Amino acid sequence: PRVSPSPLQGAIDLFNLALELPGNGAYRLSGSPREYACPSDAEEHAALYNMACCYAQMGQKAAALTCLESILESG
Repeated sequence: PRVSPSPLQGAIDLFNLALELPGNGAYRLSGSPREYACPSDAEEHAALYNMACCYAQMGQKAAALTCLESILESG
């Protein structure tokens, strides 16, 4: 049984937002001594996995697979 797309699209929007929030990871811009907070790999993978589940529930298989491929490509 598929769930109504509206709440699932809202969840996808929030998972996308979560990918932009500072998390437990860190990165440094080239030539800069400053570190910036970013999602850790685990946080990014969790958001992408949850997005894939939402897309699958909405019947959007290609989008779900794209999310899962992103996880696999990042290691």
